[in-house]
Amino acid sequence: MDIKAIYFDMGNTLLHFHHGKPDEVKDINGVRYLTEYLRRFNKDINFDDVRQGFFEKWMKGIEDRTETFKEYPIEEFLNNFLKEYQLCFNLKQL
Repeated sequence: MDIKAIYFDMGNTLLHFHHGKPDEVKDINGVRYLTEYLRRFNKDINFDDVRQGFFEKWMKGIEDRTETFKEYPIEEFLNNFLKEYQLCFNLKQL
């Protein structure tokens, strides 16, 4: 059986974690990489929309995660954002 894993890391544990860059820089890089990927599916997607329409809402939505230890369904946040672009990814695609 072939196993394939795709990591989406906005938590900065994989994206240059040990290089000492501030979280803000790593977050912006993550948003940029995500924007580049999403543009493969819809060229109208742009950095500012991903930052404001997805990333900032995601970060606000998980503010209590360090207290509740709850994993929030990122796919719901991302698909809610992608509705504007007539896109919807299933869990396997994500």
